[in-house]
Formats: sequence, C-alpha cells, structure tokens
Amino acid sequence: MHFRRSSAVFVVLGGLLIAAAAVIRLVLVPYATQLPGDLDSTAHYEGTADFLDPAALQNGDIDNLITRGVPITLDRRIYVTDTDGDKATVNDDSTLNTPAGPVQSNLSYEMDRTTLNSTLLPRDPTTNEQSGLTVSLPLHPPKSSELNFLDATTRTSVPLVYVDDGTVANREIYNYRVDAEGSVRDPAVASSLPPALPKALITALLPTLPQDIQNEISSALAVFADPVPLTYTADTDLAFSADAVTGAPIAATTSQKVIANVTIADHEIPLLTVTSVNASMTPESTKDAAEKAQAASQQLTLIGTAAPIVLAALGLVLIAIGWVRRQPKTATG
Repeated sequence: MHFRRSSAVFVVLGGLLIAAAAVIRLVLVPYATQLPGDLDSTAHYEGTADFLDPAALQNGDIDNLITRGVPITLDRRIYVTDTDGDKATVNDDSTLNTPAGPVQSNLSYEMDRTTLNSTLLPRDPTTNEQSGLTVSLPLHPPKSSELNFLDATTRTSVPLVYVDDGTVANREIYNYRVDAEGSVRDPAVASSLPPALPKALITALLPTLPQDIQNEISSALAVFADPVPLTYTADTDLAFSADAVTGAPIAATTSQKVIANVTIADHEIPLLTVTSVNASMTPESTKDAAEKAQAASQQLTLIGTAAPIVLAALGLVLIAIGWVRRQPKTATG
C-alpha cells in the first residue's frame, strides 16, 4: 500500500504530538509538582503574648513576674537552600517581634520534595529521629487524619487531624488541627529559659498555685537543691487551612505555652507558664497565599491536564486525517 507523502507527514506529526503528551504527563508533571528549588515565601502573623520578665525574676517580684497581653508580630520565612534529586534542604526562619526586641528562631529540615515529609537538621544520632510535615501539606491533601506533623519545639511527630472543609479567600480549603505536648527539645527555646529558680522564689509562688500542687511542692521543698532545677514542657495548638489543590497554608493560627516544672519523684509538677504566644496569619498574608495558590493551581491544571489532552487530541486528529487521505489519487483521463 502506498501512502501519500502528505498523509505520512500527518501521521508522523500526530505520533510526535501524542509522544509529547506522554512526555509531559510522565516526565514533566512529576518534576513540576515537586517542591520548587527557588521557593522563598514569607508570611506575617499578629497577636498577643505573655512573657517572663527577667527584671522581675531577678528582683523576686512575684506580682510582675509575667508581663501579659503584649502585642506581638511574627514573620516566618520559608526558603530552599539546596536540592539533591528528590530531597531539599529547607530553612524555616521566624522572628517574633516584641516591645523588648526580636526573638529569632532558625530551623532547617531535610524534606522530600514530593511528600514534603521532613526531618530536622542537623540530625541527632543519639535519638530516634521523628519526621512529619512542617511548612505545608503535599498536593491534593487528604480529607482525613492519616498524615503526621513534626513539632520542632518538642521534636515529636503528632497526628495532623482533619476537621472539615470550607472556603477562604475564594479558595477551597481543608481545615486541620495539631496538638503537640512534650518536653522542650529545641535548643534555641531551652537556652532562653532560666535553668533553675531560687527556693525562696518558688516558696513565694506557692500561693498562686492550685491547692493540690501547693501541697505537693511544699512537702518536697526541704529536699530541693537551691536553686531548684527546672524542666520545661511545651503545649502547642495549631489550626490551619490548607489549599485543597496545592496543600499550602492559606490561613493559620498558632497558640503555644511553655511551662516551667519542678521534678518530684521523677514526676514533673507544673510551676509556672513562662511564655504564651497566640498569633494568627494577617489578612494580607492570607490574601497573598490565596493568590499564589490560585496561580499554582492554574499552572498545575495547564501542565498536568490541559496540555497533555490537547496535544493527544491533536495527534489523534492528525493521524486520522493522514489515514483517511492515505490513498494516492487515481489518475483519470
């Protein structure tokens, strides 16, 4: 059978278009849906906080030991510093701005560029390293509680609990909650807190405590060293709205308390909440996050669905045209 030359061209072009559609779907889409190597995003929060007053602590001023309801802002910058195949090194830098000055927190993660599962860097060979999500959910996050969140303060992996769905800034979102409790293991947080308190200051604090805790601490005061060593625990509640397509947080609220404890018979007894921070993402940051999610969602649709379908359809049309026109015209006369 002889094909018209033009028909063969149609068939070849159609095959090339179908091959291009397959390349986009199987090669380009997995690459395009990874965490980008040039990620650099900043979100802003505002709220209030309670802080331990170092001057009052130094002077034994119980009445003014905690400064309450301090207006604060929080700037959180997330950026990629290195990539290696399907892994990325991601920095998570936060600045808590207070009237007394800024408080810095600098975290680094090794992150899977597809699942976004993260582990803290540098690794600690002496402990069982925990992993989980940290800065975002993966693409098309599940409407379930099957994922885990890595809490940097306690270095624990806790359930990421699905709550419900909704709409924020015209984006479909899924709401999740995190509740993380445990010993403070973040060196930056631990180093900012007093390792011990004078026994006299603890005695002065007793009337402010619940009666059962007063009784327990009073009975052990005689055997306490002076100053009394402290341990610290953190209680973090995080609620955030993740974009239903990109998984990026569109809105978020964080609440964290750090509690000083005394240890009696290997049992931690809460003595004083030394810091309490409550902050929510600003409306401007929510709007910016929604706009970025919209743009990313459109790009995903174009690359992952529209382009392969259009190219494959055009390829099939060209092949069909080539097939219909395959026979050379019969000479007449």
